[in-house]
Amino acid sequence: MLVKLILAAALTLAVCTSPRAEEFAPDPSRPAEPDRAVPLLRPQIPPELDVEQARFLRSRAEEGDPAMQCLYGLALVNGSAGRYDPAEGMEWLRKSAEAGDERGGFEYGKALYGGALGTPDTAESLKWLIPAAERGNIEAAYYAGAAYLSEGDIDPDPVEGERWLRLAASSGMAQAQGDLGLAYYSGLGGLKQNYGEALRWFTLAAKQGNGDACNKLGVIHRQGLGVQPDPEQAILWFAMGANMGDQYAQFNLANSYMNGEWLTRNFVQAARWYEQASLWGNTDAQYFLGCMYADGIGVTRDAGRAREWLTLAERGGHRQAGEVLEMLYAMDDSMPLSPADPARVGAGSLLREFTVSPLDKIERGREVILDLDDDVVVSPGDEAGAIYLTLPGSPGVIHCEGVFGRPLDGVEPGMVLRGVGAGFTGLPGFLRLVDVVIEPRDGDAAAPAEMIDAADAVEAVESR
Repeated sequence: MLVKLILAAALTLAVCTSPRAEEFAPDPSRPAEPDRAVPLLRPQIPPELDVEQARFLRSRAEEGDPAMQCLYGLALVNGSAGRYDPAEGMEWLRKSAEAGDERGGFEYGKALYGGALGTPDTAESLKWLIPAAERGNIEAAYYAGAAYLSEGDIDPDPVEGERWLRLAASSGMAQAQGDLGLAYYSGLGGLKQNYGEALRWFTLAAKQGNGDACNKLGVIHRQGLGVQPDPEQAILWFAMGANMGDQYAQFNLANSYMNGEWLTRNFVQAARWYEQASLWGNTDAQYFLGCMYADGIGVTRDAGRAREWLTLAERGGHRQAGEVLEMLYAMDDSMPLSPADPARVGAGSLLREFTVSPLDKIERGREVILDLDDDVVVSPGDEAGAIYLTLPGSPGVIHCEGVFGRPLDGVEPGMVLRGVGAGFTGLPGFLRLVDVVIEPRDGDAAAPAEMIDAADAVEAVESR
């Protein structure tokens, strides 16, 4: 199945740059929904109470026991009392808090902050969280810090936010360490951006298994934010975060394999990590994985699976995925090939040209004659009869299918590849040729093609 990706001008996935998470993935520095610096921690209560347990809690709550009012309220808010009733649950939590129960006050404040009734009430939540935090409740300190740094229904207070979040982080809470690092990393809530402090707290959180912190450390080392750029450290942290299940680390690692960025280019590994991120609902990963299945890059070509992943990406709001889907459904493999004079170019110069020109300029059906230059790397493809041509430092890839005429180990500089353009592959950075014949350069002397450079080839097609 052939795919030609139409890119909107405002969001052009220019082939001069490889896909990067900070460009295509949701911003990993953004607060977690709903507009909070941190997710709410689950309360420590049984996941499901039986009928007798629920009846016992209710009877004790009705008798006025503040501790039982707290537990019964939590059970109703979380649906573990046999029914889900957040409104009644909040009433029991309020009664417990007003009766002076320490946990009741904390849980009520946390539920208000989390919007248990649909709308967060940060100001009211702080009335209950701060007293609990002052009594030494680390979770309360954590949520108080998050409340002060959030873009919620009160004005952020970076001083108080940093104070309480640092208290929780200093106690060893991994989530607080990660979110304090995030606050410094992104200037959350008006806190002064400080990459040195972000690095410190992300590192502590990462050592406790926080995958998001690992991803942020990878970004810091890759981009040189407050430190010297260190690609090896970046890949290490991305790999650790990916194995911990962080979707953005998985996406970053996939991109690094896809682009040969500080790693040996490996499309199979790229597809593997795009798939892992896709399973978390990452629409950008779903989009790239769908394109890979559409064109058989790193995976066996499978139009059905391509449509599945692209459909998921489209439903998640990925506009380019919808455009590719339309082409997949509309493509007719029996359509006549576009007539065009052959274009003869050096493979190396064409790959270099990819850094400034879109890859769909050699249209479907046009004969292309590639001279293999000394600096072009020839690698086996993922399917029999396929090879990849790459150039160190270039994001471009020429995917040659149906190769015959010589075994791969006999392909060397000075030879010529003659093939037919198969249209844009769908993946930024790829050009696909089919029905490729490999022959010695001197055996092509009579070829009816004019020697042109890559820029001329592009202009020739654009003028058609």
